Amino acid sequence: MNTITKLMSAMICALALTACGGGGGGDGGGGGDSAGCTGDSTSACAVDPGDTGDGGVAASYLVTPSVSGPGGTIGQSDPVPVLPGATTSFTLLPNPGYTVSVSGTCGGTLGSNNVYTTNAITKDCTVVATFALLT
Repeated sequence: MNTITKLMSAMICALALTACGGGGGGDGGGGGDSAGCTGDSTSACAVDPGDTGDGGVAASYLVTPSVSGPGGTIGQSDPVPVLPGATTSFTLLPNPGYTVSVSGTCGGTLGSNNVYTTNAITKDCTVVATFALLT
């Protein structure tokens, strides 16, 4: 993503939050920097996981996806910033003849079409996809 696209994404996120009554200024204003992101793993918004905004609560937590072993991939391989209390989803892509299971520290549910949705995020956590041959 080029610099102009990143800046535009950040501006859109900030405007969206301001329209909802949040946001403002990271140092003493509303809800911290760039906090208009949805937590969706496809979101283009970048949130600084160390920014605490008001009250010492993290502006976002990092959900780190990974794959354990061969047999498939996970749709998003980079850590995803997620707002406290929000969820995020990952599409798990098993190779033909493989099945998938999910572990990690986020908790969540593997739904139809191999889409894994985390529980509400309350701290940095991991999602680990493990693929196994069908028997």
